[in-house]
Amino acid sequence: MTKGTNMPTNKGNKHPKLENYLIYGMIFGLLAGSLLGTFAMISGHVFIAIGSYGAGAALGMLVGTLLYTIKKGRS
Repeated sequence: MTKGTNMPTNKGNKHPKLENYLIYGMIFGLLAGSLLGTFAMISGHVFIAIGSYGAGAALGMLVGTLLYTIKKGRS
């Protein structure tokens, strides 16, 4: 067995990694979804409170992918 991982590195590539953009998008999307879910639960809208977490994560990934595509296209 060799030490380390066998995953490809991004050292020679000048473009940022898509995974980083997706992770940050999911984090901020879940944060926004949890805030919306909290206010929806306080006001009594249970369906919106439950759906806001998934919608926040999905929109966060979409925004992260779009930002990655724009940044990759400009460089």
